[in-house]
Amino acid sequence: MRQLLLLFSLLLLAAACKREQQQLDTFAAGTGAESAARHLETPRSPRGMTEQIIEHMGYTTSYNADRRQPNWVCYELTPEEARGRQERQGEFQPDPQAKGRSASNADYSRSGYGRGHMAPAGDMKWNSKAMRESFYLSNICPQRGALNAGLWNDLEMGIRSMARGGTTVYIACGPIFTGSKPRTIGSGRVAVPDSFFKVLLRNTGKGYEAIGYIFPNANCKGSVNDYACTVDDVERQTGIDFFPALPDDIEYAVEARSDTGQWRWRTASSENHFQQRGRRRQDREYTFRR
Repeated sequence: MRQLLLLFSLLLLAAACKREQQQLDTFAAGTGAESAARHLETPRSPRGMTEQIIEHMGYTTSYNADRRQPNWVCYELTPEEARGRQERQGEFQPDPQAKGRSASNADYSRSGYGRGHMAPAGDMKWNSKAMRESFYLSNICPQRGALNAGLWNDLEMGIRSMARGGTTVYIACGPIFTGSKPRTIGSGRVAVPDSFFKVLLRNTGKGYEAIGYIFPNANCKGSVNDYACTVDDVERQTGIDFFPALPDDIEYAVEARSDTGQWRWRTASSENHFQQRGRRRQDREYTFRR
């Protein structure tokens, strides 16, 4: 009798484990309305952070009126979106939905910093409205030109190439401030970030993988993966909880790993590459290495 009870208990346990695995497999498949409603790319801001959540056609921004820029910007980039052919168009301007103070173009004039997109215009070629909205200043941070046109751009183009290859990428990025009183530019006193983060998530078909990057707001040399880190590392520096829509066990596992061997970027960037070409963006030179 005791053996029968033990066997029955083991069968119940096996069935429960099978159901749990099926749920995880369904989640990892990422299909249907359930997937569309999850918003895997959307972070959770720390308590007390000044923010206004603004949803645009191609991205969501956590706007900080005190710093006149986003705390974070997130979006997903699908293969169909990455293959868009909309011409680059748009004018830098305050976000009409933003409440409180905003940066202006005059703040950036002769400041030594460029208007750095967080959700890049190049990822919005699938729709003209999405492209125009990417130029809202709620999506822009003061960024050194050498970073904006260098490794930051390299990573953007690598992600785009990965998505074109058939992989949806979930992206969140934004500024990092290490002190309570950052340097500011312009009469609008736009805060200057010390560095920038970008975190990525993808479903390989066998499971989820994630990685983080932190770039100083300077002329970063070397390769993109020289600045790779875990998503946990980015969370510790920002206080932001990334990919909270994932089941906890999957979230904890993927955010603790930083396998650059699975995220290999082949770029044409070099110290003089963009000095020679100015701000031209040549997507054909940037590919994701499988």
